[in-house]
Amino acid sequence: MRVNGEKLAVFDYLYFFYMVILMSYLVPETRVFNGGFVSRPLAFAIPFILTVFMYFRHRVRLSNRVVLFMAMFSGWSIIQIVTKNEYDAKSISMYVAILYVFFSSYVHVNVFKERLFDLYESVMVVICKIALPLWVVSNVFPSTF
Repeated sequence: MRVNGEKLAVFDYLYFFYMVILMSYLVPETRVFNGGFVSRPLAFAIPFILTVFMYFRHRVRLSNRVVLFMAMFSGWSIIQIVTKNEYDAKSISMYVAILYVFFSSYVHVNVFKERLFDLYESVMVVICKIALPLWVVSNVFPSTF
């Protein structure tokens, strides 16, 4: 698959497509980062496993600054949980989800580098190509949807 003239593996493109859908909350199952992943652990596990796979597949290395930042955020999260007595799973999962978003963003930037915006544009064009015919059908036959 080519994005702006550069060759990209099909898995990488599908992974990015899935992550765009996930982070834009297009379907209810992707709202796992908004309300905690306790009620839908599989919805959180799939993108996490895919991101870890991309991390190892492209041999991304975490810089010392990123590790320090994630450690400081983890420490801050633990302090927040203890001081506010928020030991429930929903509160803890919120901090874990934020940490995951930091990690996945770092992996995305390191894997896709300057192709990130071209890839995002390509994915949005595909989503529009899917959405426009469905929009026309829903307006032509409003009672079926």
